[in-house]
Amino acid sequence: MKTATYQRDLAFYRHPELVHAMFDDPAYVGRVLRLIGAQDAGRVNVLDAGCGAGAMVGRMATLRQTWRYTGLDRSAGLLADAATRYPEIVFEQADLTDPAAMARYRAQDVVTCLGHTLSYQLSDEHLDAALDGLASCLRPGGLLIIDTFQAAVASPSLTHTLVSPWGPVRLETTGQVREIGFLDVTWTWQIPGRRAVRETFRQRAIPVPDLTHRLHQRGLTLIECDHEPGDPDEPDGSAGASDPNSPSVPSSPKASGDRSEAGQGSGRDVRGDVSALLAFQLDA
Repeated sequence: MKTATYQRDLAFYRHPELVHAMFDDPAYVGRVLRLIGAQDAGRVNVLDAGCGAGAMVGRMATLRQTWRYTGLDRSAGLLADAATRYPEIVFEQADLTDPAAMARYRAQDVVTCLGHTLSYQLSDEHLDAALDGLASCLRPGGLLIIDTFQAAVASPSLTHTLVSPWGPVRLETTGQVREIGFLDVTWTWQIPGRRAVRETFRQRAIPVPDLTHRLHQRGLTLIECDHEPGDPDEPDGSAGASDPNSPSVPSSPKASGDRSEAGQGSGRDVRGDVSALLAFQLDA
């Protein structure tokens, strides 16, 4: 079983085309932009930590063209693909849990950490190091946009179809809880004409109160919690609503799911009802 800090050692992540297709979720990026708000006046510096193949930060750059973007990831292969797709964005290799590496990116207006990157920090030591790194990149008053799984909930099989250069790739996802607070996720996928691959990795749940407490210790305050659309805990159904001042966001042509929408990075892969998108602000 894969239990590394990140998923990047999985075979799936050696195929940037699949990674990009999986995380290219226009609706999710629309929710992120709503939390960031209308900051089009002047230059806004955005740092996307754990950008992968650049799908989310690339779509943000398309919708907010006056902002300046930097994408960070540990994977040189994913970054190379991202740089080819989005030459207008600066992509650099860095480890989120390395304070020295993150110190180079101080005074950002907005820092995003999406695709449930924090859920791969399996120990408190790694999680706290990642939060230290994220907080250190913000200017006073800057925004941190992150997503989290609030609970580890077992899930039956979900199947997604990803568009790829080799043809449609079916990705089957299941989740099992073997230890409280952790989910063992299994991906089964196959590129046409090749052998099927089955690999398992672990993610941790980080409840919103726990994450809020950890970030409060670093000078950040929770200003908004946006649950997954359709969350039964949202009484008015407003979570995830589009900003009327934002450009309209079309549905994604990249991926489709038999039982869930495209964009597994958004949290709909196995636990859509317990996923939350959060906005924190660093004290001025």
